[in-house]
Amino acid sequence: MGNRSSKTSSTSSSAEDLEGGGSGLYLTPELQAKINADFDSHIIQTEWDKYRTLHLQRHQKRETSSSLRHAELQEQTSALRSQAKAVHDKLDEMVDAAQSKLVDLEVEVGYIVNR
Repeated sequence: MGNRSSKTSSTSSSAEDLEGGGSGLYLTPELQAKINADFDSHIIQTEWDKYRTLHLQRHQKRETSSSLRHAELQEQTSALRSQAKAVHDKLDEMVDAAQSKLVDLEVEVGYIVNR
């Protein structure tokens, strides 16, 4: 009888080994769920980090591009302002010359009339 019961228990442990894959390591469903959740969390975190890195790179590229465009526009604005100032100065000179001629003509006409 003693031999028979020991054989039965070894048979049942062999059945358990076959069911568990024979590794001898058994995980509770809770532990397996936690491992799965941690693995999923790691995958999600990795993907999020990739997305965030790409997003930050695109943002920096846009900021750099925007800064360069802003500098170009400032330069163009400055050039246009100096051109406008040159044109206004030339127009002021022309107006002054025309007023000077007009005053000279008024004086000449006044001199001729008074003669």
